[in-house]
Amino acid sequence: MTRIGWLMTGTLLGLLGGVHAAPLTTLPVSLATSLAKNGISPEHVSVVVTRLADGPAKDEPILRFHAEVSRPPASTAKLITTLAILDTHGPDWRYQTPFRAKHIKDGVVTGLSIEGKGDASWVLEDVLLDIKRLKTQGVREIVGAIVLDNTYFAPSNEKSQDFDGRGWRPYNTVPDALLMNYAGVALTITPEEKTARVAMLPDLAAVSVPKTVPLTTGPCGQWKNRLAPEFTQTPNGVRLRFKGRYPSSCGEKTLYLVPLASHTYTEALLRDAFKENGIRFTGDFEWRRTSPKDAVVLTRTSAPLADLVKLTNKFSNNLLARHLFLTLGDDSRTQAGTNLTPAAARKALSDWMREKGISQKDFFMENGSGLSRQTRVRAETMDALLRYGWHSPFMSEYLASLPVTGEDGTMRQRKNAQYRGRIKTGLLNDVRSIGGYLHAKDGYRYSVYAVVAGDKNVHKGIAFLDDVIDWVDSGTKP
Repeated sequence: MTRIGWLMTGTLLGLLGGVHAAPLTTLPVSLATSLAKNGISPEHVSVVVTRLADGPAKDEPILRFHAEVSRPPASTAKLITTLAILDTHGPDWRYQTPFRAKHIKDGVVTGLSIEGKGDASWVLEDVLLDIKRLKTQGVREIVGAIVLDNTYFAPSNEKSQDFDGRGWRPYNTVPDALLMNYAGVALTITPEEKTARVAMLPDLAAVSVPKTVPLTTGPCGQWKNRLAPEFTQTPNGVRLRFKGRYPSSCGEKTLYLVPLASHTYTEALLRDAFKENGIRFTGDFEWRRTSPKDAVVLTRTSAPLADLVKLTNKFSNNLLARHLFLTLGDDSRTQAGTNLTPAAARKALSDWMREKGISQKDFFMENGSGLSRQTRVRAETMDALLRYGWHSPFMSEYLASLPVTGEDGTMRQRKNAQYRGRIKTGLLNDVRSIGGYLHAKDGYRYSVYAVVAGDKNVHKGIAFLDDVIDWVDSGTKP
């Protein structure tokens, strides 16, 4: 065979997956230059890039830089949680939350109970609609105590302020199997002539907020911190005050806060929902296990899992991710379990990874969300997960859940490879990370995972990660 024949044969074998060039193990010049420019130590960086194949062809590893180092992934950990639950439960799986009753007669319900099954997507509009459904069934009064059951998840001593002391921020809300509206309120702040008007939704009787907040000049910047919200306990709930001022340059914005403990919040929201729908209830609430013998009078059904995964990844929703993670621990897939724990979820995740042939060396997942200082993963493990996601039966749902570069979610402001990337981001005080897929300018599709870890390395970590995206988008030229 001629030399040209050998070259043509080699090219063909390469396209079919028979021959691949060895991947780079050092950074290409453009990325090494980016590290130096941004003052980032190479020892604190991992980058893996793979050219993805279609059909029977094999994926081609392009870059493996510190791929064997285990680092905190921040919110790119959600890539693991969401892929695992899509693959084990299927995109149309839904949470089911039953309302039960011991007795119903002439519109009077005795022994109403609500059995929480881990649905973190039960938002205000749905709660009000479900209570209205009770009303349309003829319910006009509830007598006795209402039993609220959140035993689907095991009890936990975790507090919302444990991670960073900001328990009032929604990202710190801890899992609860019977959680409504993320236990939060939305404060719409609208500047007027001398003050900004404050409107709260839902308008809970247990939460007192100021009607206005003073204005200040200057750039919008860190407006949430400049407001300096503070909660104090009152005999009937909590009172919010703002110790700071609101920059008029911000225009209208919405501040999301978690003012009450989740149990207190759920009780307050239910009381208001019953009152709004004209259902009389003057009793108390009891938090305990419901009786499966009581008749189901109503079932709250969540959106399909594909939609919940999209909410989780697009907007990096920690609470949804943590609930999905705990749900992995219910092997029945029918929400028949009780007292689900992070340990059970870790075992289910480990079994799934083993089944898919994905290495778990130096791997630990604390809670499924990335809001963790204990979670660790090798870049090569993330690469294997991303490659499995590309070839999985639920690839379309998985990719659709990721932020589109320059378009939506946490990638809305980042214009690199605009519209051609599906990239999940991660951010902690000492971590910046990206993980996902790119349809590059050369026509190929790539998986990419990159992380910058360490207090002294993250200040310009996003700039470096953007350069990684640009390098892959350019066709990974050295």
